[in-house]
Amino acid sequence: MSTKKENIKIYIGTSGWCYDSWSGVFYPESVSGSERLKFYAEHFNTVEINSSFYHLPKPETFTGWARKTPDNFKFAVKASRYITHIKRLKDCDDAVSRLIDAASSLGEKLSLFLFQLPAILKEDYKKLESFLKILPEKYSYVFEFRDESWFCDEIYKLLDKRGCGIVISSSPEFPYYDVVTGSICYLRMHGSKSLYNSKYTDKELEECANIVIKYQSHGYISYIYFNNDAHGYAIDNAETLKHMLSK
Repeated sequence: MSTKKENIKIYIGTSGWCYDSWSGVFYPESVSGSERLKFYAEHFNTVEINSSFYHLPKPETFTGWARKTPDNFKFAVKASRYITHIKRLKDCDDAVSRLIDAASSLGEKLSLFLFQLPAILKEDYKKLESFLKILPEKYSYVFEFRDESWFCDEIYKLLDKRGCGIVISSSPEFPYYDVVTGSICYLRMHGSKSLYNSKYTDKELEECANIVIKYQSHGYISYIYFNNDAHGYAIDNAETLKHMLSK
């Protein structure tokens, strides 16, 4: 599992960082809520912002987060459920503009935007094609599909042509396809046995590491986020994967 560190473009972190259950498990009791991100960024080089799925943070909030992290730190921003679950990618130009305008306050620390689609939304080539046209080309985007119908060559080609990624989802409930588009390898680790509530074994993490290494050999940038936040599992798994990929 050896790689040349100078050629690696790997970002490993968790989906969110502000979990009270991590206090005493990951965060020392002395670390206040406002200082958690700074502490987190001393251990990981990226985080996936999940709170933006429920409400859009103010530009100054994004700016504050950027200031608390080192220069090489990256944020992935999850798009509002209003865009993905209510409007379902249609007639949401204004909402997309608000999201991008606010998140742009992260500056160079903004890596990409994540669109997590609902399982009820079936494959719709024309809808996705139209949606992609409203996304500014200066940013990167990935899509997490939760219905099997999206996993087809036509969709892969559409995303690849636009330079957008497709999420590899690890969970007992969502479709799993080892497919990469747009030269972006993006894995969301939701828990292999119980959604958000199970810890990955070393064997499972080795399989994840092998996927990353495979796409690294093609020069792809990789983002891996652990969303199994219960009991601090995400922290332990992210640390273990970091160690595996550092060998």
